[in-house]
Amino acid sequence: MKLSKLVLIVFSMTGLTFLAACGTGQSTGSGSRPTAASDTTGKTEASSRDIQPVTQTGNARMTLSELTMPLPQGKTTLRLVVADPTGQPLAVQGIEAEMTMSEQAMEAMGMKEMGAGSAKTEVKSAASPGTYDIETNFPFGGDWQLTVALNDAQPPARAVFDIPVQQ
Repeated sequence: MKLSKLVLIVFSMTGLTFLAACGTGQSTGSGSRPTAASDTTGKTEASSRDIQPVTQTGNARMTLSELTMPLPQGKTTLRLVVADPTGQPLAVQGIEAEMTMSEQAMEAMGMKEMGAGSAKTEVKSAASPGTYDIETNFPFGGDWQLTVALNDAQPPARAVFDIPVQQ
């Protein structure tokens, strides 16, 4: 009888800890969106996570999935997940993607004379419905923005993502 009470108490405490962490938005170590971790030197190591858009219009919901942040310079593939309002995968045609860096961000990096930056993008269908690979090549690090337009969605949808790239 004592052992069963002890087991019940341990499970209850674990459940309460989990609920408390979820209620405050803290990670419980088993979430699907880990954040960057710091070691004892204060350096932040890269981790895998999903990126939600800064702005989004239309009914389709877009997410960049399982990216190691910050992204490295050079060739990179971003995984775009498109879903309907209920969360079901949404297959769409006519996806346009544009990767840019603002004039202000370019100026902050000492490249004022170059104006706004851009990186070539190409969208390809991935293995599962509602997922797409966006292939790009970051010429340099900094704060980039990805704009995705779903022109054939009803109604058309658009999302803007902030993309940090290692300098």
